[in-house]
Amino acid sequence: MKDVFQRRGTYALIIDTSTTQTVTFGAQADRKLSHDTYAYIGSALHSNGFRRVQRHHDVAQGNNDTTHWHIDYLLHDATLTKALFAPDQAIECRTAQYLDGERIAQIGCTDCDCDTHLVGQKPASITKQLRDIGFTASHEFKSSTT
Repeated sequence: MKDVFQRRGTYALIIDTSTTQTVTFGAQADRKLSHDTYAYIGSALHSNGFRRVQRHHDVAQGNNDTTHWHIDYLLHDATLTKALFAPDQAIECRTAQYLDGERIAQIGCTDCDCDTHLVGQKPASITKQLRDIGFTASHEFKSSTT
């Protein structure tokens, strides 16, 4: 099997926030985030595929200051701990609608009819739900402080 980052499909970023915080997501109104862990669902169906996830990691590590997508605003002040992948599947919206938890309205869904693509929940619950819907690969990110 070729490296997952060379593939295309749907991805989920698992993001840890250490405290309740208020985030301004670009032109969107401020959103209060009260969970410790969030899943952001995105698609990587273009030619660069899952390499987009590495870009998100660079933003989270402070190696890329560009705020292109809604999730970039959260990644500047949070820790990207894991990415899960559904290779060769276009299930971004189905996944976002499937996840239970705190739904952060209008984040990551400007190009679809979903209410959000950012959901807060306990880490084990998020991972189980993603595995249940078809996310078969994952990558753990090491903290830059270790």
